[in-house]
Amino acid sequence: APIRFTHQGAPWSDTFSQIGPLDWGTPEDEQKARADFEKIRLWSEREKRPIYLGEFGVYEAAPAEARTRYLSFVARSADRLGWAWAYWQFDHDFAAFDTTRQTWKADIMRALIPAVR
Repeated sequence: APIRFTHQGAPWSDTFSQIGPLDWGTPEDEQKARADFEKIRLWSEREKRPIYLGEFGVYEAAPAEARTRYLSFVARSADRLGWAWAYWQFDHDFAAFDTTRQTWKADIMRALIPAVR
């Protein structure tokens, strides 16, 4: 997992709080992620087990465009593989929902669910 990217700027970590801004979405980034997904797919087929991608997200300090590229890539990859998934998290520092304004974050929603306008 690209934890340096996903957790950049996180104040609860001495390491990650010092990292950023980092981009994501190069062909190399995507290839590494595809390789990880492929390992999981092969295990799932071999063991005859379904996959539930139960937590993925990007801390809010990441550059917005890189954040949405990553989220879209992960969600679409899971969809293509037939895996169920869930975004982390509803309303805090990885948030899909702005509790102050009581609105969904449109860029995050479009990345996760492309039909959302």
